[in-house]
Amino acid sequence: LAVALDRLPLALVIAGGWLRDRPSVSYAQYLSELETRLSDKPSIITDYHASIYGALQISFDTLSRESIILISILAFLAPEKISQNLFREIQKDEVQGELFDNIPTELIEFSKSNRNIEASFRELERNSLIDFDGDFWSIHRTTQLAVRHMQGKSRNKWLQATVGLLAASYPGGGDRNPQFSKNWAACEQLNPHIAAIYKSIEADICGAAIEYIFNQSALYYWKQGENRIALLYSLKVLRSRKSRLNFNTRDIAESYSNLAAFLAACNKNYSAMRFSSVAVKIANSNRMIPDTDKAIWHGCYGYVLNKYVDSVAPDDAKTLLEESRNAHHTALKL
Repeated sequence: LAVALDRLPLALVIAGGWLRDRPSVSYAQYLSELETRLSDKPSIITDYHASIYGALQISFDTLSRESIILISILAFLAPEKISQNLFREIQKDEVQGELFDNIPTELIEFSKSNRNIEASFRELERNSLIDFDGDFWSIHRTTQLAVRHMQGKSRNKWLQATVGLLAASYPGGGDRNPQFSKNWAACEQLNPHIAAIYKSIEADICGAAIEYIFNQSALYYWKQGENRIALLYSLKVLRSRKSRLNFNTRDIAESYSNLAAFLAACNKNYSAMRFSSVAVKIANSNRMIPDTDKAIWHGCYGYVLNKYVDSVAPDDAKTLLEESRNAHHTALKL
């Protein structure tokens, strides 16, 4: 059996966790079952040992429905410092609107019961699929990869569900703005999971929930001076919004203005000026956009124009300074 499992610690631990609770099953019987699973393994498995996939499949067949829901989400989170509280953030009266359209009903029902959450974490631990250090849970990266392979056509469903779960938890507007220091601890706990989503998403996946988590996390990183991450996330938000929204909308303008601010923070002032000018053009052409937003975008445009002045000839600088002044006056009037 050890040879069939490639003598891999992870595969041996998963098999051991399963066999420990089933003393009537012999090693020979498990080996026979493992060989059957390995003969049917998908051809796409090339980046880890197939024995891990086989051992996981055997364990999956005996997991409760709730534990399968749980590990389907864990497969997309950061592998370490996973809090049970993440699954308690979803409440039925809060899970509404386009941010949460992709949270499946079974995940909402699962999250309503603290007993379900605790029991499912413990079942996965008993099967040696996750670990607990006394404060947080963790899952092996290879286990995550194998679970994602096992999801097959439902992979996108569980990826979107994970995004919705994070959107339900990540600090938003008002007093929960991620730029406010009192919300930083919550942001810091969730940001590794946002990074894991960024690495696992396909380029064509878009939607309000994905845009929300990347936009909010970008605002946090910008406040911390980590502008490269803020830029990457904001570009993802802009691409997603452009793929599903009319161009002349508030959300598109907001993305361009945010990117301009992040670019300016990186001293990429020419690019910042170009992005900011797009936001202003949309603001000037769409009467439905609130004046509060327009004022912010005009102010940002004036700011980035002023920053760009130092890199141009004196005659051009005079023109830019005049345009910057006009932008600030417009913002003040608004």
